[in-house]
Amino acid sequence: KKKLIHDFINSEVSIQGYKITKEEELKEGFDFYFVRKCDAFNLMKKLKETFNGETKNSRTLHGKDRNGKLSYRSTFLFRAKD
Repeated sequence: KKKLIHDFINSEVSIQGYKITKEEELKEGFDFYFVRKCDAFNLMKKLKETFNGETKNSRTLHGKDRNGKLSYRSTFLFRAKD
């Protein structure tokens, strides 16, 4: 199932033209680093519809820009149901 989900993500990335900066394989699954948050969000919706899994979204404070606006880094989790 892990391989099937990985292949689905790679096909969606190539079809939709999502930009990924880095991809890591871990023992628990895969980490994909997207340039745009909306691309990751759209992919998560498709994964949930296709594989009937659980999704989670969290944000962590990353820093501030020059104007003092807070900058957050988003993390998306998809867990497939067995």
